[in-house]
Order: sequence, then structure tokens, then C-alpha cells
Amino acid sequence: MFSERSQAADIIKSYEGLRLIPYVCAGGQLTVGYGHMTSSLEAITKQEADRLLLNDINRFEKQFKKIEIELTQNKRDALISLAFNLGHIPGDIIMNINAGNHEQLIRSWMSYRKAGNRILLGLKRRRLAELLLYYENGEDIISDWKAARNFNSETIEQIKNTLIEKYK
Repeated sequence: MFSERSQAADIIKSYEGLRLIPYVCAGGQLTVGYGHMTSSLEAITKQEADRLLLNDINRFEKQFKKIEIELTQNKRDALISLAFNLGHIPGDIIMNINAGNHEQLIRSWMSYRKAGNRILLGLKRRRLAELLLYYENGEDIISDWKAARNFNSETIEQIKNTLIEKYK
């Protein structure tokens, strides 16, 4: 079960933001709270948004059964953020984790950066933040995944390539 002290909620909140009135997200879905998909046009409270987020996170934790290696809390949190945003943990991500293929894992992870067929800088930043969390901030590459919120595309690409070189 998800621990409120983990960083999954932090990264999701950081990139989703809090919206108490339903809105249509970049992916075209009716959304409320911290990126929770809904069919209701009713506003919610912050407490309801927090409850919905925890329920969503706990739902995505069930997908870890497909992963054959033991995951640190940071790796779990990064995967929860990815699954939360995409709706599932993609098969290529699971395959590369199980195979220990870090170079392809990084490339695959960074490929999930589109919403509505458009590459979004915000999604590139989020994918990098998740990877930095997954790889314990690259151990010595970046001091904190939160820094990715301010990176431009060129910096994101440089850090991605540095991660690939480090974990080949």
C-alpha cells in the first residue's frame, strides 16, 4: 500500500497542479483535483482531491506485479507517476526493467512526452524528473528531481544522454 511519505504524490502534485473545478486536460480528458479523470462537472474540495490522488496511486501500485526485480521506494514512486500520467505502466518499460536494459529504459521512458499528438515541454520535464527519481537523482548528475521543472529541451536532452552513458 502506498505511503504518504513517498515522493509519488509530490511529483504528481508538482506536475498536475490542483484544480478543484473540472477541466479538460491537454490529453482531452475531463479532469479534476490532481489530474484525476472524472465524468462529473461538480467541483471538489482539497481534501477530496487528496483522497482521489491516494486512491489513484494505490490502484497503480497493483501493476508492480509484472515487474520481476525488487524496486526501491524511489523507483516505485517514479513508476507510479508515469502510470498515473499514462494510465498504466507501458509494456516496454516493464520489459526493459525486467531485462536490466537501462539504455533502452531511459529512451523508452523519455518517449512518453506527447499529449494530443503534440510533444509538450511539460511532459519532457516530467519524464526527466521521473527518471531522475528512478535513478536516485542520477546519483551525482542532479541533486534533486524537482530541478527538472525549469529545464529547457536542450538541457533535458543533455541530462538524458548523461543518464544513458552512466547506466549503459
